[in-house]
Amino acid sequence: MPFDHEELDALDKIKWSEKAWSLLLFFLGLGFGALVLWLGVQELNQYRNWNEYIETDATIETLSVREVEGKRQDKGLVVKTVHWQVESDYVYQIDEVDYNSIAVLEIVYSDKEAQELQKNYSLGDKFSIWYHPSDLDKPIVEDKKPTLYQSIFFIVLGILVIVFLIFMAWPDSKKRNKNKNL
Repeated sequence: MPFDHEELDALDKIKWSEKAWSLLLFFLGLGFGALVLWLGVQELNQYRNWNEYIETDATIETLSVREVEGKRQDKGLVVKTVHWQVESDYVYQIDEVDYNSIAVLEIVYSDKEAQELQKNYSLGDKFSIWYHPSDLDKPIVEDKKPTLYQSIFFIVLGILVIVFLIFMAWPDSKKRNKNKNL
């Protein structure tokens, strides 16, 4: 039984709609894979550069508790947030030159807890910081050395996503070429 023109037009619209969605999902997946791969490369660069950072001691000069207000979205509503930070002005020395900076030592969600945590620190206490020789004024307070495994994981995952998407799209292009030849 032959199809009339309206039925054929409807079938063509459905096929084009499916192709458009497939193409959209392909490019979204490709973008995701590229993003993951980019993150992996960034992690690898941080891992390689971390060896250039030098550890030194910093000395606490002042301590304070500061209330910090912010906003976040929760289920479409803007919600006011408040947390308290135990902060320290500290000094560190490089080649007999003093440098000053500020560090957030603790973040908590009640003033009472912040006051208690502040008691764990004393003026003159020492803690480790890391600095890069080309940027002495911007030390890193936490040891955030990225791992090589994390970098490799992101790179491999990004490559796998991209290869998978290309592999999944490849048979469709072969089928189209066969149909054109028939």
